[in-house]
Amino acid sequence: TASKNPKTIDLLSSGSLVWVVDPIDGTKNFTRGNNLFCSMVCLVKSSLPILAVIFDPLTETYLAAEEGSGAWLHNTKGLSAKKLRVQETNDLSQMSGFLSLGGFKDRPTRDKMRISANKLFKSYDNLGCSGHEYIQIITNTRHFTINYRTFPWDHLPGSLIHSEAGGYQASFDGTKYDPTKLTKGLISAPSELAWAHIRDIFLSDYLPTKSKI
Repeated sequence: TASKNPKTIDLLSSGSLVWVVDPIDGTKNFTRGNNLFCSMVCLVKSSLPILAVIFDPLTETYLAAEEGSGAWLHNTKGLSAKKLRVQETNDLSQMSGFLSLGGFKDRPTRDKMRISANKLFKSYDNLGCSGHEYIQIITNTRHFTINYRTFPWDHLPGSLIHSEAGGYQASFDGTKYDPTKLTKGLISAPSELAWAHIRDIFLSDYLPTKSKI
């Protein structure tokens, strides 16, 4: 697997069609009997996701997107699919989301960031399952995700579906998400402006430069 052989991640930029599969996202949740787990799959070419699915087996629903065709909520019972669109908001005090601080320097820094997040955001959490975090920000239960480590099996499917639903993602330095770069960070937000607010107001003390947005 790619997690045990990081060199396989280079295949994503090879120009060939590559399937990225996470059969059980939220593995710890699954082993502990927590319902927050799912399965994810994404078709990639030249580091770009072109087809993605996030499947929740317990609700028998799945989010799917194809590049340029929008994001859709489907079910396995034959009911009509629902087109998805993220709810735009740029006010951090009204935004709730997900924060993963693994990789941010030392523990005092992470504690300081949590204090800052409590002041800035309406609420934040960490579900231990990237797929379910993407499900929530795409279906408007929450608004954002902030991740330091960005393993492609955790973020490629959600990044495409979120983008097709009108959301915006970029690395901490403002560059486009690159699944071959694992520690450039990733912010997913309802809009480019919301992304810039999160990046410049919440993360500004921990990053070398501000965004240009």
